[in-house]
Amino acid sequence: MDKRIIGISLFFLLTGLFSGGSLLTRAVERNIKNSLKQQAQVEENLEFKLAPMSISDFFKGQVREFSFSAVRLGFPEGPVFQELSLQSKGMRFDAGALLFKGKLEIRELKETFLSLKIPENELTAMIRKDLPEIEPTIFLEEGQVELKGS
Repeated sequence: MDKRIIGISLFFLLTGLFSGGSLLTRAVERNIKNSLKQQAQVEENLEFKLAPMSISDFFKGQVREFSFSAVRLGFPEGPVFQELSLQSKGMRFDAGALLFKGKLEIRELKETFLSLKIPENELTAMIRKDLPEIEPTIFLEEGQVELKGS
């Protein structure tokens, strides 16, 4: 295990020295994207872009500006979102979890803008799961959400 940590540290050091961070940035982008794909139940056209990062950024678990988009994205126990777009001024994440477990664990998000669409049937299913006693049905119109139930 110690040899592995030393090898990974040496790799990141050399990567940072010789690539100016672009190789490290692409590797982290790929790891985050693969982590999201593994955790997602439904995923279509997933894109993830990071601002250039340094080795110290990686070890601190911090990312400056990034953007994330998907045509469809859904996680277990949740609805499937459509036309998801997220743009953030930065985040802090658990670098160890990303590197060793292949999981993206976000600790903090800076100012973030999110837009998405959720179909009526997905929203209805999600609320029925949370509030089965009222048997809800959702109707969506522009600027209006209507909830009916008993």
